[in-house]
Amino acid sequence: MQNKAVVLDSQTIEHLRSIRRPDGNTLLDRVATLYQGESAELIADLQAAVDTLEAETVRQLAHRFKSVSGSVGALGLSRSCAELELMAGEGNLEQASASLAEMVAQHESVLEALAAELR
Repeated sequence: MQNKAVVLDSQTIEHLRSIRRPDGNTLLDRVATLYQGESAELIADLQAAVDTLEAETVRQLAHRFKSVSGSVGALGLSRSCAELELMAGEGNLEQASASLAEMVAQHESVLEALAAELR
């Protein structure tokens, strides 16, 4: 497991934590909850698209995953998504399975770091 300081951008986390919602929770609470569900769906969809060699679908999903990961401060994972997006955009899925496996591991670290931030 990576250190949460490396996995999540501290400025992004502090910014999300500083914004209070009308219900009293922070924006971090809401964004982290949404991220958990959406990111799991994106990984499953990405795996299916990689397995069937659908480059354009991989590109689109990697782009979405890049954005949602960046929104929670998972900048390393966001960069990995950008790399996969670029590969898929070039129609090159030779390394897509390996890239996705690395992204899955990064995602697990992000989820652990987010959980620690919410405690």
